[in-house]
Amino acid sequence: NIGFDETADEEATQELLLTEENVQGGEPVQLRYVKFQSVQSLQLFFGENCGGDQTQVSRIQFLGEPAAKMDMKEWKPCKS
Repeated sequence: NIGFDETADEEATQELLLTEENVQGGEPVQLRYVKFQSVQSLQLFFGENCGGDQTQVSRIQFLGEPAAKMDMKEWKPCKS
């Protein structure tokens, strides 16, 4: 686990810039597949919060499939 002070020293695997419209609309955000193939733990850091004093997270949903189930022949890279 890392604290707020250590986040500046750590390089993020992927940074996401979410607009208020992204957050309010609940739009899915594509991740770089190659960076998240073998995830066993995940730490999230919310550096900004659309201008408010506090960050309130109501829901985070991760979509995907277990690696054993994936057929790499059918995999197509996303264009992001």
